[in-house]
Amino acid sequence: MNKTSMNKIVTVAVLAVGLCSASVLAQQPTPPQPAPPPATPPQTPPAAQPPAGIPPTPQATTPPGVPSAPPQINAAPPLPDWFTEMDINKDGAVTREEFLTVRMKLFDQLDANKDGWLSKEEFTKLADPPFSQDTPGGPPADQRRRFYEGQFNQIDTNRDAKLSREEVQVFVNLNFNEFDIDRDNRITEAELRMVMQQVEERRRRSEEDARRRDEGRRQAPEIDGNGDGFVDLKEFIEFNMVGLMQLADKDGKISLQEYLSLAGQPNENPPGQPNFEQRKQILTARFREMDSNKDGFLVQAELQTFLTAVFKRLDLNGDGKISKQEWDVSQRGPQAPAAPAPKGPAPAPAPKPGPAPKPAAPPPPGPGGLPPGGLLPGTGPNR
Repeated sequence: MNKTSMNKIVTVAVLAVGLCSASVLAQQPTPPQPAPPPATPPQTPPAAQPPAGIPPTPQATTPPGVPSAPPQINAAPPLPDWFTEMDINKDGAVTREEFLTVRMKLFDQLDANKDGWLSKEEFTKLADPPFSQDTPGGPPADQRRRFYEGQFNQIDTNRDAKLSREEVQVFVNLNFNEFDIDRDNRITEAELRMVMQQVEERRRRSEEDARRRDEGRRQAPEIDGNGDGFVDLKEFIEFNMVGLMQLADKDGKISLQEYLSLAGQPNENPPGQPNFEQRKQILTARFREMDSNKDGFLVQAELQTFLTAVFKRLDLNGDGKISKQEWDVSQRGPQAPAAPAPKGPAPAPAPKPGPAPKPAAPPPPGPGGLPPGGLLPGTGPNR
C-alpha cells in the first residue's frame, strides 16, 4: 500500500486563511515603514562637545543597558480611503446616512443594464478593477471572485438569483453595524481603528493556527508504522490522536469551541462543499456523539472509544486491519463487476424476470452521518 495514501485515511480538514472583511481591508493601504535611524556622527575627542541637537556618540564608559537613541515607534496605520470619502461633512465621523449614500452609489455603478437589479455577474465585478486591485500579498482575482459569489448568495435572501435595492440596503446597514460599536449611528475614527485592529488580530491568529497545524502534520508519525501495507487498530488510534489532541489546551481536554476551529473561516465556502454554518453543524453533531459523558469536553478515553468504532466500520472483513481497498469500498460502496459480453449466437429470449432483488445495503456511514473515518467530508486518501 502506498504510505502517502494510507496517511490520508483520516486527516483534519482545515480551511486556510481566507479573506478578511472586504469593507475594511479591500482598500486599506500598506502601513508606512519606519524611517531609518539617523547616521551616527563621527567620534570626537573626549574633551570636545558635540554640536547642539546631536546625541553624543556612546563611549566605552556608557553604562550597559542604556540605549544611545530613543526606540523607533511605528505610526498608526492610515485610515482606509472610504472613511474619508464617506465623511461628507468632515466632522471626523461617518453617519449611517452618509455610509448608506456612498454604498448605494455602488449599486448604481454595478447595475450595468439599469434594470434596478444586480445579477451575480454584475455583482462579482467587485472582484475586478476599478473596484478591486491586485496588491502584493493580497488575494488573487479568482479568490476575490469566490468571496463575492459567496456574499451575493448571502445577500440574496429570497433566492431569486438577483439582488434588489432593498436587499442590498439591508446588507449595507448590517455592514455599518459592524463598525458602529456603541450603536450611536456614527462610525468614529476610534471605532474604525478598533475594528481594524480586531481584523488584523484575527488574521494573525489564523496564520499562527495554520502554521502550528502544518508543523504538527509534518511531525506526525506514519500511519502504517510497521510498513506492512495495512493499518491496525493501534496504528489507527495513535496516528489520529496526534491530530485531535493538537486542538486541546494545556488541560488536555477539547472543548466544543476548540473542536469547531476545524470549520475554518466563515468566508471560505468552496463550491460543492458544505458552507461554514453547515460545517459547524456537522462538527457539533460529531462532538456530541463523541462526548459520551456529556460534560462538554473530549478526553483521550472518549476519543479512543470513538476511533475504535470508526476503525470497525472501516474494517469491512473484520480481520483487524484496514487495507486501501477497504477504505475505497467504504467511501463509494461495493462495485459489482461488469458481466462479460456473450460470444456466439444470441441465446434464446429469457423468460420474463420477476421482481428485481433489493440492492445490497451500502456500508454504514461514519459516526454523525459523515463518511467513515473522517472528521469532515472528503478527508480520505486520494484514489
